[in-house]
Amino acid sequence: MLLKQLTLQNIRSYTDTVVNFSSGTTLLAGDIGSGKSTILLAIEFALFGTSRSDLPGEALLRKGTVKGFVELILLINGQEITIHRALKKEKNGIKQLAGFLLVNGLKKELTPVELKAEVIRLLGYPEEFITKNKNYIFRYTIYTPQESMKQVLQETAEIRLDLLRKIFNVDKYKVIRENVQLFLKKLRVTLAVLNTKLEPLPEQEEKFIALKNDISIVEMKLEELVPEKLFYEEKLQGFRGKLEREKEKEKLCLEKKRELQTISSLILHNKVQQEKLLTQQNDLQSRLNELQKIGDKAVIITKLAEVQIKRDAHITKKTQIETGILQVQQKITEIQQNIFSGGDISEILEKKQNLLQLQQQINEKAAVEEKLVLLSDLFTHTTSLISKNSTILDQAQETHGRLNDLEECPTCLQKVQDEHKSKVQQKEADKINRSEKLLVALQDKLTVILEQKAQELEKQTIIRQAEQEKIRSEVVLSQMEQQVKLKEELKQQLRDKVKENNGLQQELQQLPGMLDLENELIGLQRQQQEILVYETTQKKLYEIELQFKEIVERNLELNDNQQSLQLEASLGEHLKEEIIILEKECEILQKKVTTIAVDVATERANQTHLNYELKQVINEIERLKKLQKELIHTKEKYHWLDRHFLPLTSTIEKHVMAHIHRLFNQLFQEWFSLLIDDDALTARLDDAFTPIIEQNGYEILFGNLSGGERTSASLAYRLSLNKVINEVVQEIQTKDLLILDEPTDGFSAEQLDKVREVLELLALKQIILVSHEAKVESFVQHVIRVRKEQNVSLVSV
Repeated sequence: MLLKQLTLQNIRSYTDTVVNFSSGTTLLAGDIGSGKSTILLAIEFALFGTSRSDLPGEALLRKGTVKGFVELILLINGQEITIHRALKKEKNGIKQLAGFLLVNGLKKELTPVELKAEVIRLLGYPEEFITKNKNYIFRYTIYTPQESMKQVLQETAEIRLDLLRKIFNVDKYKVIRENVQLFLKKLRVTLAVLNTKLEPLPEQEEKFIALKNDISIVEMKLEELVPEKLFYEEKLQGFRGKLEREKEKEKLCLEKKRELQTISSLILHNKVQQEKLLTQQNDLQSRLNELQKIGDKAVIITKLAEVQIKRDAHITKKTQIETGILQVQQKITEIQQNIFSGGDISEILEKKQNLLQLQQQINEKAAVEEKLVLLSDLFTHTTSLISKNSTILDQAQETHGRLNDLEECPTCLQKVQDEHKSKVQQKEADKINRSEKLLVALQDKLTVILEQKAQELEKQTIIRQAEQEKIRSEVVLSQMEQQVKLKEELKQQLRDKVKENNGLQQELQQLPGMLDLENELIGLQRQQQEILVYETTQKKLYEIELQFKEIVERNLELNDNQQSLQLEASLGEHLKEEIIILEKECEILQKKVTTIAVDVATERANQTHLNYELKQVINEIERLKKLQKELIHTKEKYHWLDRHFLPLTSTIEKHVMAHIHRLFNQLFQEWFSLLIDDDALTARLDDAFTPIIEQNGYEILFGNLSGGERTSASLAYRLSLNKVINEVVQEIQTKDLLILDEPTDGFSAEQLDKVREVLELLALKQIILVSHEAKVESFVQHVIRVRKEQNVSLVSV
């Protein structure tokens, strides 16, 4: 990764600044507090966002501003990447806003967390750092703030080891062990719970054996009871069959008796019917003898038809005449209404008189229009005169007023005499007086013209209304004359309809009488009805004779059936005693069968209950067996985690840390010997990565070293750590970049020369140094100068 450009807006002491970076070594030079470290903090913020502990938003946003942003352009594997992050001040504090990532021209709008995840992926850092608040790899490979490395060296061994575990992501083994211990604690609780749940297993197995024995006993009892029950049921069925047959015979005998009673009743009923039919037959015969006196049926029917035809023709003719009268009277009423609804002659005369008056008003139109033209011309002329006189008046007043201050003639440049000024002023005053009088007269004349013009315009409007009214009146008069003509025609129609109505009334009165035809028709209809009664009576007499004959035959048949039924009914008397004996025997057998059935049902209920209990016990035993398997599996899991996995994580951690320590110690000794050119002073790292400084075989505390020696030791530790991280975490893309913040604090001139050698040995593509040592400028390739003016940091090259 190489830095290319950094843009800061409202970040700490910067308002709007662009910093361009080049490859090679670059020095950020400037006085203390000028804003050099702010550039480095802005780079870290652009990459990873704010951090509550190390880089809060409050420490970045410029005081007194509401918004700010940082935009960083960098190169990774030849790709140009732009990262944009913004800050905004709100009620609850300063918050990060959404930013964007621009890769090869493709822009992605991202939240702060999403942007951090994308940057970590691009830098090749482990994904575990996405959720961590502090990015240790960047802090201890690329950029470590001032005094932070010295603070690490002065911390306790435990804190320093914990920090190194986080840097190399070895702390995950410790986290694994802690999580496994928590999991083992849960497993111990689970084992205790499972042991408690398995306590009922022996009791359930004993209950299973007891239930199996009880079920066997019940099955033996059922094997004895069921055949006995079937025997008595078959015997009972036989007796019931015999009883049913005897009862069926008894039922047949009873039916024969009822049938015998029915036949006796029918015979008696038929005798009564015979007597009734004989009486009816005699009555009908007498009636027929009386009806034989009526005339011939065919003659009566023919005459009846003729009379009906005459009556129908009479009714039709009368209906036609009455309908015609009604229609004529309706038409007369309609004509009368039309005659009364129209206008009369007096209205027509009145309309004609109005037309004459309107025509008189219209005849004045030409004179009015001519007068309007004259008034318009006069108005124009008078207005023109007023305008001219106003101009003359204005000019005269202007000349009169100018003469008061005039000392010399503007044309000949000679002095103007007072006498000449008085003559001219008098002349202009006369002109003003005449113009004012003329203007007053013209204004009065103009007023009279406007009044006359208004009167004539009003007359013109009245004439136009009269013209329109004349057109409407002429149309109405034409319609009224047509209505008068139509009335005369309607009166003639009315006279014709009255004559037609009188004629129809006379025709209706001349129709023959209807009463005689109705009386004759009623008499013939009565004769026809009597003929129908005769024919019906004759038919009914024939039917009665047939019924009488049928009843006689039926009585003979019933007498024969009565004798045979009396014989069959006498045979069923002895069946009652036999049925009573069979019913008692069935009752005894039924009680026996019921007793045995109750015993069978009781044993089967016991069997069902025992089977249900057995099923419950089997289910419980199966459930407990599963828990037993789970207990065994949990014990095996607990044993493997406790005896194998936990020691394995410790072993892996030791091996990884040993490899890091070996490499770290070697590099630290090399860098320390390079930076401190003193054979008597040596350094190494103990097992806790603590620097052990020895002088002539004696250990020296880090705090007792000189300022330059402490800085050299910190720089050696920092460079060693950088190299180890780059080698252990091989996927990172930041191996070509190093930022050193005040690495020469307290250095002597000779030690500063050592820094030149360090930079050459590092052989990195891009190194950025922050220093206020002037000598450092001599062995860097680029210098970016930072200064502060009026509390605003400025950058120059």
